[in-house]
Amino acid sequence: MKKFWDVIIVGAGPSGCTLASVLAKRNISVLLIDRQRLPRYKACGGGINVRAANLIDCSFQDVVENVAFGLRLSYKQGDNVTRMHEQPLTYTVMRDRFDYLLATEAKRAGARVLEGEGVTQVTAGDERVAVSTGSSRFVTKIVVGADGANSVVARSLGLMPNYTLDLGIQAEVRVKPTKLSSWSGLLGVDYGNIPEGYGWIFPKRDHLSIGVGGPIRFAKKLRRYLTKLIESQDLGEGEVLSLKSSLMPLRDKGSAIAQSRALLVGDAAGLIDAFTGDGIYYGLRSARLAVSAIDDCLSGKASSLLHYEQAVNTQLMPELRLARTLAQRSSWMPKAHYNLLKRSDRAWQAFCDILRGEKTYLDFKGELVPLRVLLSLLRR
Repeated sequence: MKKFWDVIIVGAGPSGCTLASVLAKRNISVLLIDRQRLPRYKACGGGINVRAANLIDCSFQDVVENVAFGLRLSYKQGDNVTRMHEQPLTYTVMRDRFDYLLATEAKRAGARVLEGEGVTQVTAGDERVAVSTGSSRFVTKIVVGADGANSVVARSLGLMPNYTLDLGIQAEVRVKPTKLSSWSGLLGVDYGNIPEGYGWIFPKRDHLSIGVGGPIRFAKKLRRYLTKLIESQDLGEGEVLSLKSSLMPLRDKGSAIAQSRALLVGDAAGLIDAFTGDGIYYGLRSARLAVSAIDDCLSGKASSLLHYEQAVNTQLMPELRLARTLAQRSSWMPKAHYNLLKRSDRAWQAFCDILRGEKTYLDFKGELVPLRVLLSLLRR
């Protein structure tokens, strides 16, 4: 394998694979490195909402496990309501198959994929970056960190110094066919047990993905909450096939995600929707912004990648900050927000519009629910 590349991308998740594909199609030499052999399991609900699906260039229907047209909302595993939409809201996938598909597409586009090789150190100079693995050393003009919450690229280069850390814990649970069919076309969301967190149930082809997420300081409570959530579903002899956790960083204001010859995308940059827990949509959007910045840098139109960070701050962070505000408000009065989605057609339609990409959080900025309305809903 050659040692010099135009771009090295560390991490073969959705944002890294998408970026590799687009750059390779532009005749840019790209090396995509992942520390694990593909396909590999990742603890993730595996929800690809429609607005994210619209950013994926290739067909991924072969790896779709289920298509959700509605939500089954519950409060503390008790009171529940099912709300439906006439069009798809979210596709569920298993991340091993989905990420492998995207990595295969990157290969077809011309990117080189190095699997099972963990990056140990990244050293940046004025015009070149050295990327070291356990057995090799590569040199590149630009390095991209798409390597998630524990980004080696970020740690090596001092990027993303400030962030808030959430934790997700997920079980893959085999259930009887009748129970599985009762979840077909639905996603489950449970509120009220963890401050600033929630539980989820995502149906797959042959099992349910059941998970909980919230601030890492509640890690012990999250594990107990997951057990309660699984038990509340009346799964009978449901078999837990696996139990894994994942970290979810939320970028704090002003935290650096780019420098002269390096940038971060997706989870590595903390670009996660705090309200829904969705990181794939913003990962794909950040990859698109990275393409433009990398093009400018390689062509000489820009001397560094700092304008990528400016683009993220302008185009993505206003939405993510508003999502964080909504998540905080929901955590103050989870029952009120549960009742709002349960009773208000307008609120439900707004939520669907966001998942489908027909509107953004910013479109509803002036319509944030007044405190007096939330208090009234809390009493119901």
